[in-house]
Amino acid sequence: MKKITLIALAFLALNLNAQQMDTLYSNQIYIDVNSNLFIDTILNFDSISKNDLINSFENWASTTYRDYEKVRVAKTDNLVSLAFVQDMQYAKMDVKFKDGKLKIQIFDDGNVYEPATSYRAAKQSRSFYLKQYFNIQGDGEKIIYKNKKAMFNTKFSAVLSLKEYKEKYESLIQGISNSIKKETSKKESSW
Repeated sequence: MKKITLIALAFLALNLNAQQMDTLYSNQIYIDVNSNLFIDTILNFDSISKNDLINSFENWASTTYRDYEKVRVAKTDNLVSLAFVQDMQYAKMDVKFKDGKLKIQIFDDGNVYEPATSYRAAKQSRSFYLKQYFNIQGDGEKIIYKNKKAMFNTKFSAVLSLKEYKEKYESLIQGISNSIKKETSKKESSW
């Protein structure tokens, strides 16, 4: 009898461990959920003028995006706005420039158009935002999910996608920073 009880307790403990749930809160992905803001960061560069920063950023953007003129949706004396597609989602990047620094904000700008298939209706562009994965509950917006890969574990897939979006945008920011540093070091070494 003791063996059966011991085996039952071990099975119960393993089953409870397999059912362990994790939580992803919206503030782990978004800076501001209401405005769909993913990234809000300031990059500092010693002794680089605003105009040089704008030129360096535009050089980065023109090598990163095939048709930069179509990606750039606005440009003023101290702002460049880009709209681009990242994994079937539109994103908007606002870059503000001052002497020695730039501020980058990246927003979720909705989904791209998806045509109808025999399994689902068409999805109009900008009708779905990634924040819609989150459930609003008493203690904030969150996704409760099982932390294991499974065929029908759609919440786990959504969490992975959200984390990957955040990581890709952070990597994009790092690429901008590295490009500007590299370009300014080339100008200094050419003397």
